[in-house]
Amino acid sequence: MSRGRILAIDYGEKIIGLAISDEEQKVALPLKNYRRKSLEEDILFIKQIVTERKIVKLVVGNPLNFKREESKMSGKVKEFIEKLREKIEIEVELFDETFTTKEAEFVLREFGFKEKKMRGKKDSIAASFLLSSYLESLK
Repeated sequence: MSRGRILAIDYGEKIIGLAISDEEQKVALPLKNYRRKSLEEDILFIKQIVTERKIVKLVVGNPLNFKREESKMSGKVKEFIEKLREKIEIEVELFDETFTTKEAEFVLREFGFKEKKMRGKKDSIAASFLLSSYLESLK
């Protein structure tokens, strides 16, 4: 795969967590969460990031259950990916995101965040864990 920034998406029903890699695809950094509006507006927002940040690939988290089987949310994520592929002309890959939200919650608790304050941060941190795992899998 060519070098360039990768955008990770932690898709949720209300919030989309986002993370971006450096151009060498070694480091994953969380971006600000995006509060969902409509599917069309959500995709336009992501398309804008792809253009502005020169993204070469999208990695979308697949929320498998604890047995690593497809969950109800996995179906919604796949529908979202289909719409992304229709509107954005770069590669979109589905990647296992099992436990990333739990990891993000754990890290935030370790830094003293209470549940209420976590809501605005955990999705983008989960996306950065997803992206870190994905980048590691490329090695």
